[in-house]
Amino acid sequence: MKYLYGIVMLIFLTACSTKAPHGQFLKEFNTGYAGYAWEFKNNENQSIWQSSISLVLDGHIDSHVKDVDYDAFEKLQDSIDDSKFIVMWFTKNWQEFYFNPELIQRAMDKGKIPVFLYWYFGDDFAVDNPTEVISKKHRAYMKMNQRIMKFLNKLNGEVVLLLEPEFNKQHVLKNKENSELFKAMMEYSLDYFRANAAKDLKLYLGLSMNDNGSKYKDEPFDLCGYEHCALGDKYTWNKSVDILKSLSSRLDVVAFSLMLSPFSRGSENPNIPQDYKNEKLGIGFLPQRIANLSQYLYEQLQKPVFLSHLVMASGAWEDTNQNQKIENSEVAANGWNQEIYETYANFDYGLFQKSGMFGLALMNLFDNPKHDMGGYNYFLQNEHHLGLISTGADAESLQPNDGRLRFKTYNGVDLIDLIYRD
Repeated sequence: MKYLYGIVMLIFLTACSTKAPHGQFLKEFNTGYAGYAWEFKNNENQSIWQSSISLVLDGHIDSHVKDVDYDAFEKLQDSIDDSKFIVMWFTKNWQEFYFNPELIQRAMDKGKIPVFLYWYFGDDFAVDNPTEVISKKHRAYMKMNQRIMKFLNKLNGEVVLLLEPEFNKQHVLKNKENSELFKAMMEYSLDYFRANAAKDLKLYLGLSMNDNGSKYKDEPFDLCGYEHCALGDKYTWNKSVDILKSLSSRLDVVAFSLMLSPFSRGSENPNIPQDYKNEKLGIGFLPQRIANLSQYLYEQLQKPVFLSHLVMASGAWEDTNQNQKIENSEVAANGWNQEIYETYANFDYGLFQKSGMFGLALMNLFDNPKHDMGGYNYFLQNEHHLGLISTGADAESLQPNDGRLRFKTYNGVDLIDLIYRD
């Protein structure tokens, strides 16, 4: 442990600081979409990648996508054309050839802003003893920082880099040693990126926490700080804010994520699924809750706020045979569309902006049969129903999507149009 801190502090002390940028986009409110490119399959059922940037800028639709529906792709282009932010992920398995810097630069020259979520440690902080795990990986992490910095320095203009999205795992918040380790790693990374950003790269640095507070409407918990906890949970939020405050001088922005599903792995026994009633998830109060969390973060940190990845899974589950197991026949793929509709239809972007937010982005545009393949699958079958667009692909097939885009609807309205508005 002392060795790890020594490495971190050595690099920290040799870093030189530069002045943080301040862009006009921080004073506005804009939307974003996720994905540098989207995976589909061709007629041979092999993976093929449709560039989101080429679709938005040029209207280019890859004709090799299996069963491609050109009209649907054109509607998608129209929907996201005015989006400001293109959200992409750096993970520990990221390779330079995943992203074409020239193509990203073209988007930047047209006024788009790349937002990179740097998810390296991820669930390593969710294990019982993250100190041991992190200690083994810190050298590889530092090398990864160097690779990412080299890539970002190929870009000219404004770029947002958010470190360790969903960092506020319980093992980080509850254990002082783990918390100090996390802060030390973030101090090093933030200082490294600040000091080594090229002159033409206007880099905005931040961290992104998850809203993991109570959302229960019928819980008038005084410490939540609101009439009821569906409107917000300051008691829980503040545990993450304490970490953000310690890093505040190094941050240009702060961000949070909101991810909801009507069922997931159980908190007590992950092998027994948990089914949530709407009042447990704060349905009916989420737009105001988002504004409240943004305002709380802004007041506490005095930094512009971004909703970095928003998702409401569309699948609903009813345990018809009462065996406490989810069978595919019990999942209605669009059973939660009404809740999504009623939430997104009540988004007030003017209120969000007044609350300190400069934008939001969806985590997924598409349902993805391969999402979290081999991972923890916290949302179980709903890992395959995280988007606002489905395709003809079988949700359980583990095969890429085909080109038959099906926009999820409720009450005759395409849900995607509630996010990407005129």
